[in-house]
Amino acid sequence: MAIENPTRICNQALARIGAGRLDNLETDETPESIQCNIHYEAARDALLRNHMWAFAADREALAQSATAPDFGFSYAYPLPSDFIKLRAIYGDGGTRRNTSVYSHKLEAGSILSDDSSMKILYTAQISDASKFDPSFVECLVLNLALRLLPPLTNHAGTPAATQLWNELRTMMPKVWAMDRDEQELLGRDDQATWLDARWYGNSGRLLHKLGS
Repeated sequence: MAIENPTRICNQALARIGAGRLDNLETDETPESIQCNIHYEAARDALLRNHMWAFAADREALAQSATAPDFGFSYAYPLPSDFIKLRAIYGDGGTRRNTSVYSHKLEAGSILSDDSSMKILYTAQISDASKFDPSFVECLVLNLALRLLPPLTNHAGTPAATQLWNELRTMMPKVWAMDRDEQELLGRDDQATWLDARWYGNSGRLLHKLGS
C-alpha cells in the first residue's frame, strides 16, 4: 500500500477533475499548487471535525489555567494545540461524565467547568497523511476535488460536480458506519452523533458542512 502524503492526495483530487498534476505541493508554483495549498488543510480539518474518526482520537488530562473565568465557572482548561472536536469528558476514575452546556463550555480555546480536574477524549488535528484511514483519504479526495473544480475548470454546477457530490453523498454514511463498528465501543460512545443521525435521516443534506 502506498504511503499517503498531501501531494499524492492532491494529485488524486486533481485527476478527478482532469487538471494537471503536482510534483511537490510545497515547492510547485502552478495554478494547481496554489489552489491545493489554499484548500487542502481546510478540507482535511472540516472532514476530521465532521465525524469521530477512530484514527484521529486522542486523550489528554488538561492542566488548569492560572486565570479563572471572571464568572459562570470556577476553572478554565486550555485545549490541546491540535484540538479539533470534543468527544467526551471523563472523571478521575475514568468514567465518562454526563456533560451538558451547564456543566462545561468551550470558549476562547478553553473548556470552562466547575470540575477541579479535566480529562478529555477529542479529535486531534492529524496533519501526517500517512496516519489517515484509507476511507478518510477517499472522502478527502472527493471533497478536495469539489473545492478545486470551480477555480481550476470553471465547471461548478456541471455534471462533473454533480457526479462528485453523488459519490461523496453515497460514500460517507457507509464509511461512518464502518468506522463506528470497528471501534467496538459501548454505551454512549457507541451512539450515533447528531450529525450522523441527520445523515441517515436526510440522505446527506448536511454535506455542505464539509466545506465550512
